[in-house]
Amino acid sequence: MNKWIKRLLIVFEIGGGFTGFVIILSALFSSQMQLIYILVSILFALFFLFGVFSGLCLIEDQKTGIKLSIVYQGIQIVKLSSPIVTYFFVSGFHLTPEIAFNRISIFFKLGAEFSFFILSKNPWSIGVNIVALGLFIYLLRIKKLIIK
Repeated sequence: MNKWIKRLLIVFEIGGGFTGFVIILSALFSSQMQLIYILVSILFALFFLFGVFSGLCLIEDQKTGIKLSIVYQGIQIVKLSSPIVTYFFVSGFHLTPEIAFNRISIFFKLGAEFSFFILSKNPWSIGVNIVALGLFIYLLRIKKLIIK
């Protein structure tokens, strides 16, 4: 694995995962939330902790770290918005082109972010996190090389 890509992954996964976890933790303790929001927040806090764990595994055990990082990057690829369900999860950095009915947009952010809504009034749109997709494909190729 390229050492610079590995370092970048470690920073994105550990740094982004820790940032996301702290953001959720501070929100949980600073405001009164309904039970469903608490449960969703805990689920995404676990996603962010999984990112920290994936990054640490990448440092300690390359094979396990690659497998976990594939999963972690995979859950960051799609940005989906609709009145039925909205899902977006990013840890580290994202560059996400998004297509909606009346517009095409590009979003980027360094840090951590998540959105999850069911039966909301969000408009229809779909986006792809190019950074996560690129890392996902790269990790799949590296995994094949390591297995051989």
